[in-house]
Amino acid sequence: MVSSFPSVMHGPLFYRQSELDKTMALKANNGNFDAIMTLSDTSKSDINWWITRTRTTFNRVSHGSSSVTIYSDASLTGWAGVMNDASTGGLFSEEEQTNHITYLEILACFFHT
Repeated sequence: MVSSFPSVMHGPLFYRQSELDKTMALKANNGNFDAIMTLSDTSKSDINWWITRTRTTFNRVSHGSSSVTIYSDASLTGWAGVMNDASTGGLFSEEEQTNHITYLEILACFFHT
């Protein structure tokens, strides 16, 4: 049965069970993301909900022009950023350097502000 509810507003209701299944599987497999997991019937039903709606629903990504643009870059050791005519940069701490490069790229944006 296809619900008449707007998917954009109710989408989070249809991945909650999958998140719970994932959490239980990770606990059962000592945090191993490569382990095999079994989806519950509810998760399978939720996946079908998404399949039936992905081609017909949308949600606006942009809500207008941005007021600030920050350019940043990061390596595993340091970061740099530019906003308007101001540039800055620095080194990550040893603890920060243990994070994934994507995390470090986002972290650089926060250092710049």
